[in-house]
Amino acid sequence: MSGDRQIKEAIETMSGTRGQQLVKLVECEVISVDESKRTCNVSVIGGNAEYDIENVRLMATVDDGILIIPTVGSQIIVAHNNKNVRYICQFSEIDKVLLITGDTTIEIKDGSVKFNDGSFDGFVKIKDLTDKLNDMVRLLNIELGKIQTGIIAGGGSYTPTNLQNFNKSDYENTKLTHGK
Repeated sequence: MSGDRQIKEAIETMSGTRGQQLVKLVECEVISVDESKRTCNVSVIGGNAEYDIENVRLMATVDDGILIIPTVGSQIIVAHNNKNVRYICQFSEIDKVLLITGDTTIEIKDGSVKFNDGSFDGFVKIKDLTDKLNDMVRLLNIELGKIQTGIIAGGGSYTPTNLQNFNKSDYENTKLTHGK
């Protein structure tokens, strides 16, 4: 073992940091983002030197969880440990947030929330739908009354059953709501 290494280990032992994972926080600017790899490239700002760091993780472990996509050009804080693992721990601006668990993804962007691939389009405005359905029921009941009048005038007999209004509680899921 070299003398420099022995000195370093002696200092770490005396300070109680030997074998511990040390973390350094660095202020950076986002240069580019690779969402598929869940990484970004950044440029260190401030401090004694400016340099670029590649493949900074967007999350501590590249797996399911909360994936925050920073805005290119925004400032972030990168945590960097002595095992050369770098990940973002604070954001100044974000483009979107993804909540990922197994096959389920929720994407939050400015002004929109998308579940999975979004192929089922937007959520139904339940009150507006119920109002439209009930207007249709009212008009159908009027038309059924006219049909009854025509049949009776022709000497026939017909008694329609009035259609009942829709009740949103029959088909509304109150555990998931949305607004403007």
